[in-house]
Amino acid sequence: MTTENQMQKWLDGQMTLGAAADWNKDEMRIISEIAYALAQQGRHREAIVMFEGLLAIAPATAYFQAALGALHLRLKDFSKAVEYLDAALEIEPSDLVSLVNRGEAKMRLEKTDDARADFVRAVDLAGANKRQVDNNEEITLAVKRARALLAALKS
Repeated sequence: MTTENQMQKWLDGQMTLGAAADWNKDEMRIISEIAYALAQQGRHREAIVMFEGLLAIAPATAYFQAALGALHLRLKDFSKAVEYLDAALEIEPSDLVSLVNRGEAKMRLEKTDDARADFVRAVDLAGANKRQVDNNEEITLAVKRARALLAALKS
């Protein structure tokens, strides 16, 4: 149960909302799975609301930042996508999917040098972590996308 002391710590910036409200990892996982399922169904705005709520509860979670970035990319809100993906990559600098998504958002914003740098970094990281890439379909697809977008930038 949330105490007044916990709420005061949250208000003072000494504790996350999730900790103050006693949310546990299983509760957050269930909500994130629902948000992911909504995104898979194309219900992007509903998924955004849920991930924003999760982000308020656990702001240092790269997955929530990355999911919001990917959703804003799908909605063609490229500046907002970059904002969330920057935050995700600050937490997890070697997240290949976030790198490719940020590169695509930057490319659409006509920041081609920045986009190219993200794509090159993603391809380089993939080469250094081949086993991880080969064992994860989402990462494999992201790396293929990075290579294709990189080729598109060269032409």
